Amino acid sequence: MYQVINCLTTEHDFYHVLTSVLVLCFSSMCGILVFTRSRASTSRNERRAWVVAAGTVMGIGVWATHFIALLGYQPGFPVLFDGWITLLSLLVGIAGFVGNSLILSHYRDLPHRLASAGIATGSVAGMHFLGMSAIKASAVIEYDSAMITAALLLGGAAFTCTYLFVAPSGNRLRSVGAWFCSLLAVAFIHYVSAAGTHMIPIKGLVRPFWLLDTQGLAIAIAVGMACIVIL
Repeated sequence: MYQVINCLTTEHDFYHVLTSVLVLCFSSMCGILVFTRSRASTSRNERRAWVVAAGTVMGIGVWATHFIALLGYQPGFPVLFDGWITLLSLLVGIAGFVGNSLILSHYRDLPHRLASAGIATGSVAGMHFLGMSAIKASAVIEYDSAMITAALLLGGAAFTCTYLFVAPSGNRLRSVGAWFCSLLAVAFIHYVSAAGTHMIPIKGLVRPFWLLDTQGLAIAIAVGMACIVIL
């Protein structure tokens, strides 16, 4: 716990951490609201469109949360990103949550809810570590296996609670519970993993074809948030 707190207070800019939390809260709320609308739809095509939109909102929101926090990370050297890997991490997040939304729209039994928790955990973890690998343009990354394991276990437990709380349309209390648990899940996976991550700067290690600096990444995040609002 001390290692996580130290990571947040000394290695991250407070305002970036706060912004990432607010973005996560907003996008998770939007995702649940859009998914609830899919259950109220009578047309099969319309329902499917809302389900895909809900998964897309969650995927973009989790990705934006990760990279906003990463923009506030202060390792003591300039951080550059491989643009293609950054884009791929976004697609991994969207694909995972769209798949989850499709499962939950058709099945509500316990085995499928538990499967959804596993898929969500894998999607966030895959997006997170793929996103971290985009920094290979400026550093070598080492991980503390104990911290990473703890992050995945805590995130998986929180996502399990999330999908057990998913309720029929109209049950607002359970939707709030699902929303809060999803926040904890993403926060556990990102920030506990961050506490177990160590970067070793090596200038010019890799020369990616598409190189993103922090300004370019900020623009990409802004575009992603605009998509959430539109959806």
